[in-house]
This record gives sequence, structure tokens and C-alpha cells, in this order.
Amino acid sequence: MIQFGETPNRDGSIELCGGTHVQNTAEIGLFKIFSESSISSGIRRIEAVTSNGAIQYYNKKLKSLSDIQLLLKSSDSVVNSVTKLITENKKLSIKVNKIKEKEADHLINHLLTQILEINGFKVILNTVDTDVAVMKNICFQLIEKFDDMFVVLIKNESNKLILNLAISKKIVQLKNIQAPKVLDEVGKYINAKGGGQPFFVAASGDTISGVNQLFEAVKKKVKSF
Repeated sequence: MIQFGETPNRDGSIELCGGTHVQNTAEIGLFKIFSESSISSGIRRIEAVTSNGAIQYYNKKLKSLSDIQLLLKSSDSVVNSVTKLITENKKLSIKVNKIKEKEADHLINHLLTQILEINGFKVILNTVDTDVAVMKNICFQLIEKFDDMFVVLIKNESNKLILNLAISKKIVQLKNIQAPKVLDEVGKYINAKGGGQPFFVAASGDTISGVNQLFEAVKKKVKSF
């Protein structure tokens, strides 16, 4: 680039390097800007490809579009096909969420029959076979429904244990009980590692044989409050 005059804004201009690095701008040919950013106050950086580089850039983009069209198996425009795909995906997501809500309601009703009364607290200790997001949702619903609830749910996912531990916020406030501290004490039985908030923690472990020991440790912990 060559600058003529003081600045581009004061009767000056910045022009391409015709006559310096190329004989004339025709040698540059196709010019494609692919990046523009600020590098300091009042100064911006423009990155571009020219000539054969620009042609290769566009050929690569066209190849990507062609590959996408083949994947979509559509003779329609790529934009229309992708728009249709996004719309269908949104509809499917809504259906999946409704299914998850029903699954959560079913599991909650089952877990409510498994409540243990320990030291004046309601305690649920159970293994579940459900989506991790559903498991977390169940924990939150239970501690919102009851102000004296301890929940520990464990899911075995390909020999990896996923643990959710939730405590009603009222207990956290009145008894100064922190879910992460409880996890530190009982999580050792499954080699649990994780963290979260005072009323909820998520962790993963790999010692399947320690699940029952963990549940017993939670019972003892609740008895000590």
C-alpha cells in the first residue's frame, strides 16, 4: 500500500502498490478480503488473497457448497435446504423436550416413593437410567418442591458414574451445609471429581463398586446434622 498526502481523511489517499511490487494493479487480478480487524486505535488490519490465491479460495468455498449439497441430497438451493433442515430440527427439539419432561415427571413420581426420613430430613438415594439433563432437572424440581430434601442420583454411563447431589436451599441457609463439602466427604467411595453451587454439585467417578458405600455415607452425614 502507498500513502499519498497526510492521511486518508486530509486530502490524501492510500492506494494499492501498483508500480512498487507489481507493474500495475491488473497483475493483482481478483482481490478477496477475508479478514478485517482492529489492531490499535484508528488502525485496522485487512487480510486478503489475490490472483491465484483468491481463485483457490473461491474454488474451496464452491467445493464446500457442493459437498454440502451432496450431503443434503437435494437439487434445491443450499440455502433453502439448510433453512428447511433448521426448521425441522427445531420441531424435533420441541418434541424431544416434551418427551424429556414426561420422563422426568415419571421418574419423580417413582423417586417420591423411595423417600427416606432421616433426622427430620427427606432423603432420596437412587441410581437412574436417564439423560444427564433429565437427571439434573429432577434434582432441581425435588429441592424446589421440598425445603428439607437431600437428593443423590447416580447414573452409570458406559462404566463411568455421573453423580448429582442436591440440597434444598433452606437447609443450605439454615444449617450452613454446602453441597461441595458433602461431596468431598462422600465422593471418595466412587472416586468422584466435580463441583458446583452450595445447593447442587455434579461429579463423575469410576468406582462402581463404591456406590452403596457412598449412599451409606450420605445417610450418616445427614444423621449428623
